[in-house]
Amino acid sequence: TDARSMAAVGAILAQQGDDLGALTVYERARAVDPNEVPESVILKLRESVRISKLPTEYRAIPGETTLTRAQIAALIGVRLEALMARARPQQVIITDVRNHWAQQWITPVVRAGIMDTLPNYEFEPSRRVRRAELATTVARMLTLIGAMKPQLAKKWQATKVQIADVPSGHLSHAAVSAAVASGVMPLSGNN
Repeated sequence: TDARSMAAVGAILAQQGDDLGALTVYERARAVDPNEVPESVILKLRESVRISKLPTEYRAIPGETTLTRAQIAALIGVRLEALMARARPQQVIITDVRNHWAQQWITPVVRAGIMDTLPNYEFEPSRRVRRAELATTVARMLTLIGAMKPQLAKKWQATKVQIADVPSGHLSHAAVSAAVASGVMPLSGNN
């Protein structure tokens, strides 16, 4: 029943990389004395434990230099689940993701209209994402965010961005401009 001792044990477990054990002990310490372990520590450990339960392919994403469509969909599905829940779901047919490690995120991301299938109803989960496609995905998420926070949306919608390699007549200009203006995607030089 000694919250301070439990918190010390939790700190040792966290230092050893046993996030689940640390979380369990920290939560017991907080039940005895809520002031002994900050809520931020508990939240960080809960997120770490949640991530550790995700597929190995998901956990490998931070080490990648380029991402696939499946990896982008998984990142959106895991990190922006609440945002996707606000989208009006669409009926979709996806023919090539059954038994794919990211299927549980690909389907909701497509239903939310954040990413599309190809005209043949394939998602092509292993295809590498190009910057223009990523900008389109970001712009669609910004549209959902803008519906919730119109004042925030006005800032990036009012910003005019000059992009050397994506002129105003380019098909992806609006999406790229929104992604850059919002600060989500940076320019490299002026490209």
